[in-house]
Amino acid sequence: MTAGDVAMVVSLAGSLFFSISPDAARSKVLLYLLVSFAPFAVVAPLIGPFIDRAPGGRRLIIQLTAIGRAAIFVAMIFHLDDLVLFPLAFGVMVLQRTYGVARSALIPHV
Repeated sequence: MTAGDVAMVVSLAGSLFFSISPDAARSKVLLYLLVSFAPFAVVAPLIGPFIDRAPGGRRLIIQLTAIGRAAIFVAMIFHLDDLVLFPLAFGVMVLQRTYGVARSALIPHV
């Protein structure tokens, strides 16, 4: 999971902050900031009840989030210069948040 986080930061840094001029980057950086805060403000309260109702429990959710993040990272490789990168980054952050909630719920059981 940590390697995936590093890969996302590197891909976003290379696409947003180093490859375009500062004047052109303002709108993209604002869009990135909005997308990066959305999982915490909007999606996070919905994840807990979903994990509690999921068949197979928290371990299955942890495995599915890891597989989903890997698939999205592969898709991000092909869309570094497109606006498709932002929804993909949003998906990664939602899955990252889901993983964190599931892991926190699983630790007391272990």
